[in-house]
Amino acid sequence: MSLALLVSACGNAAPSAAPQPDLRIGLSPAAGALRPALLACIHADAADQFSIESTLPGNADLADYAVLIQLDQGGSLPTFAVQLGSQRLVAIVNAANNLRQLSREQLAAVFSGRITDWAELDGPAGPIEVWIPLDGDEARDIFRAEVLLGSEYRGDAHLAADTASMQAATAGDSGAIGLLPASLVTEALRGIETGVEAPVLALATDTPDDALQATLACLQARED
Repeated sequence: MSLALLVSACGNAAPSAAPQPDLRIGLSPAAGALRPALLACIHADAADQFSIESTLPGNADLADYAVLIQLDQGGSLPTFAVQLGSQRLVAIVNAANNLRQLSREQLAAVFSGRITDWAELDGPAGPIEVWIPLDGDEARDIFRAEVLLGSEYRGDAHLAADTASMQAATAGDSGAIGLLPASLVTEALRGIETGVEAPVLALATDTPDDALQATLACLQARED
C-alpha cells in the first residue's frame, strides 16, 4: 500500500507489471507426458494463474509449488496426495537393435556394469552404452530400488539431461540403452519391459485451491 501511495505522489505512474502466476505446478520429467493433458485441463479463465515448470523431485522443495506431479517413490506422503494415473518404466534401445526382452537379472547386470557387451546378451559384439536420468529424477531412483535392488549404476554411465536427450542419445546410437516412461517411446526406439510401474501423484503441502483441484480432477478423468 505504501508503495502505491509513493508512486502516486511522484506524479508519473510506473507501468503496471504483468500479474505473476500464483499457481506453480512442478512437473517431473518422468511425468512429463501429462503436460499436454495438463494444459488442456487448465480452464481458459484461470490460465494466467498457472505456470508449469519441469523439476527434478529429488532436488525440489515441495513448499515452493502449489502442486508437484511426479511418480510415487514410496514412503510417507504430504498433507495432499492424489493419484492421477500410473506410468510404466521401460528400458529403451535403438529400433535397429534386435533385442526384444531382458530379464530383471539381465537388466540389473547391464545397468550396474556387470554386462558391458551386447554379445553377452546374444547380440552382435559391441560395447553397451548405458544412459540414465540425472540425480534427483525419481525414475532413476525407482529403477535402482526395484531392479538394481539398491546397487549402484555403472560408473561410466552417461547422464541424460532430460527425456528428450534420452530419446536422442538412444535413437542415435545402436549400442545405447536407456530408461524412459513407456509413454515417451518413439518410433526410433524399442521399449523393453522392466516390470516396473509406479503411480503418478499430485503432491502438495496444503489442500490446493478450487481452480487447481478442478484441473487435477480433469486429469484424473482423462487418465481413467
